Amino acid sequence: MMEPLNIYGIVVAKVCLDRNGRVVGIQTVSGPPMALSAVIDSLKIWKFTPFIRSGNPLPVRGVLTIPFDFRIRAAEPTKTE
Repeated sequence: MMEPLNIYGIVVAKVCLDRNGRVVGIQTVSGPPMALSAVIDSLKIWKFTPFIRSGNPLPVRGVLTIPFDFRIRAAEPTKTE
């Protein structure tokens, strides 16, 4: 029988956003090693509301703290008749 996966924790990532709020740069800082690629793949498709200053959208950099929880319990055996 396959062992259940238990991958959970906090992933911290530095991100760069362009003027349109699209993620254009990602650097993971910490987190469960098996979760990092999943978080990076997710961040690549996220879109944020652009940061506006004096009516102009600006590129920004920031740090995101992302909770990650991928725990799967082993399936219960099914009854057959």
